[in-house]
Amino acid sequence: MGASRSTLRALLLVVVTGLVVALPFGWSPAFAVPTLLLDVSAPLSAEGAPVELHITTQLGGPWPGAKAVVNVRGPGAPSAGTGALPLASSYEQNLGDLRGQVDARISVPADKFPGVGGYEIFVDIVAGAQKRMTGSVWLGRVSSLPPTVELAMVLPVAAGVHRDPSGVFVDETIQQAVTPDAGSPGSLYALFTLADRYPKWRMTWAVEPLLLGQIGELSDGFMFRPSGGAETAVEKGTGVAAQATQALDTFRAVSRLESLQIIPMPYASPQMSLVAAKGWPDGFDQVQLGKTQVQSVLQLPAASGGMLSPGLDVTTESLSVFSSASVDYVLADTEVANDLTERPADLSLPVRVRDQENGRLTLLFVSPELRAALAPPWDGGVFAAALADELTGGSRGPFIATPSDEYGWPPADFLREIGDMLGNAPWIQTRTLAEVLSAHPPDSRPVFLSRYGTQVEGFVADAYVKSLGDAQAKAGDFESATDSERAPLNKLRLLLMDAESRYWFVAGVDPKIANLGLAYVRTATDLVAAEFDKVDVAGDKSVIVMGRQGDVPVAVVNKTGYPIKLQLVLAGDGVSFDGGSVREVTLSPQENVFSFPARFVRGRAEVTVSLKSGNTKVDEGVVRVRSISAGSVIPWVAGVGVLLLVGVALLRRRRR
Repeated sequence: MGASRSTLRALLLVVVTGLVVALPFGWSPAFAVPTLLLDVSAPLSAEGAPVELHITTQLGGPWPGAKAVVNVRGPGAPSAGTGALPLASSYEQNLGDLRGQVDARISVPADKFPGVGGYEIFVDIVAGAQKRMTGSVWLGRVSSLPPTVELAMVLPVAAGVHRDPSGVFVDETIQQAVTPDAGSPGSLYALFTLADRYPKWRMTWAVEPLLLGQIGELSDGFMFRPSGGAETAVEKGTGVAAQATQALDTFRAVSRLESLQIIPMPYASPQMSLVAAKGWPDGFDQVQLGKTQVQSVLQLPAASGGMLSPGLDVTTESLSVFSSASVDYVLADTEVANDLTERPADLSLPVRVRDQENGRLTLLFVSPELRAALAPPWDGGVFAAALADELTGGSRGPFIATPSDEYGWPPADFLREIGDMLGNAPWIQTRTLAEVLSAHPPDSRPVFLSRYGTQVEGFVADAYVKSLGDAQAKAGDFESATDSERAPLNKLRLLLMDAESRYWFVAGVDPKIANLGLAYVRTATDLVAAEFDKVDVAGDKSVIVMGRQGDVPVAVVNKTGYPIKLQLVLAGDGVSFDGGSVREVTLSPQENVFSFPARFVRGRAEVTVSLKSGNTKVDEGVVRVRSISAGSVIPWVAGVGVLLLVGVALLRRRRR
């Protein structure tokens, strides 16, 4: 036993000693592995120039005889994926003995890059057989004498809906947007400060009118209810409300800059192809209200002729909606070009399209590579590689770039990275969309667009759209029943436009967000039900009709306070209606009485009275009718007469 314990102690001593010795040399847990930060001095560089890499890291111990192993992959597009491009070359550079804070530079020779295009560089820092850390960076290589390239960047300024149907804000997204700090996540000032920092950068902002509306609601004072918390009030002129007022003033000032073009999105940024395909009546209103709201809130001299169609999908049906609302041009995905009767050879140029009714619209196709590069993790090198890859095809633009997601704008550091890149490339001429159209007017002969239908992805989105369709149907029935200014039609339509926001069913949407959207759907449905509940059939009444023919009276009480047009439908066994059993009626406020001429087969009948508007049953009641025929009445009348005569005779005899 003693020998066994001695052996165990010896083994433990060896293990512990081994761990102590090994830890400084990389035998450490996964969380202790140093992180290699890799940066490139010029994300967009010319052929013939070396690539300067900057390496920083923090080592926990000595790395003797370290070296950098550089693997260059490309050329190609970043959309291929990390590590997917072919290996072009390798390069090694000795770094010596490293310890603690490392700040090193590597110069990769120009001949390691075989041509123009996008490249991904992998750098491994190795020491011995067991020490290794890796980093990667994207960059673009262009001609040493690049021709002038036109680039139009369109930045969506949208956030979705962040208050419930009662107007109470449920999260801090809009509050963060008005924070006067460009470095604060989600702050509009990341965009506002671009104009001062890069006055020559000409760009276009696509503004969501609903975002401006929510900022306006903050500025007027608002209620806030965080998740699981109690409601709090913020008074006008204080705290976030004051910041919202300042943000709107700053937005207006920036919007007047000559280097910036403002175009609107539809009011609540719905998927216009979906709205148009479903035949919902809000499409025109979404577009028209979007134009007028952006113009009025930002105090622009005129409404823009352009618009960003959320999702970049344009169908023949949505083309008709845009055209009817006097929109001249929209951004579109290149997939839309597949449904043109004549596909353009160069999709970088504007194309005029039409529908069967000769509605017309100009499409500006967005570069799919640049669109994919404008996405998290917001890497300027990825954008440079994508732009360089676009140039390999021989086109010089105009290239139109816009983020793949309309919600949430790029962070400030990314925008500065792009601004510096464009400033260091004088051969890139930035343009607004209006300038692109002015320099490249489309052919006057429009091309027919044959693109129909749309779809949403995912069970949650599909279920949401179905619920929204049911609410739209009920709203349509209510709107067809009245056009009175006293009816809550504007409130109903705004609820449904908010409910149509693409924010509720974008890919991968959080069910909590979708549930907030469903709250708008339910509120709209409840509003219609509440108004129709004010209309009642005065049923459960009994009516006596002499003979087999007569009028059935129907009383309807309208407590809405405004006229309402409905369909009055009567039905019953053993009864027929000479003038028809269906009648279109206009109900005045308070009580309305209608008469229906009827024929009765039997002495008793139950008449069901229904009030309808379209497919919506407003109310229902029953009128019980008793028909008394002449044949059945005469014996009774005769009997009563005989009794009367007998009674009179008896009275006379008594008097005598």
